Amino acid sequence: MSRNRRKNGNKWMVVLVCVVIVIAVLGILFKVLIYDTAKEKVAEKIVQKMIETELANDESGTGQEAQEIYDSMTQEEKDSLNRMVEDKMDTKTIKEVKEYVEAGDREGLKAYVKESFSDSDIQEMREIYEKYK
Repeated sequence: MSRNRRKNGNKWMVVLVCVVIVIAVLGILFKVLIYDTAKEKVAEKIVQKMIETELANDESGTGQEAQEIYDSMTQEEKDSLNRMVEDKMDTKTIKEVKEYVEAGDREGLKAYVKESFSDSDIQEMREIYEKYK
């Protein structure tokens, strides 16, 4: 009888390990497929809105659109800006910033940028913007 208990105990251990592995895999898939993708898209939108804000404040009147400027940047510059924004984001700020973007709330976005980014980060963003305006 003790052999049967040992076998049953091993079966439950195997089932428990399998359940833990499935949960871990699902967690990783969620992070990679949903969370990181959403974070990247929101970061890209923030960078584009920041460019729009700079265009609105720009007195040169170049007539360029933010999307044109963003599209003309090198992939390295886009990645650098997006990474800079992504590093400052968590679940709460993704939702908050997404609401600013969707509502077209430039003032809210400006306040977020001033709170979240250092002067050197903002300067780096401006330098890249200046290259393409």
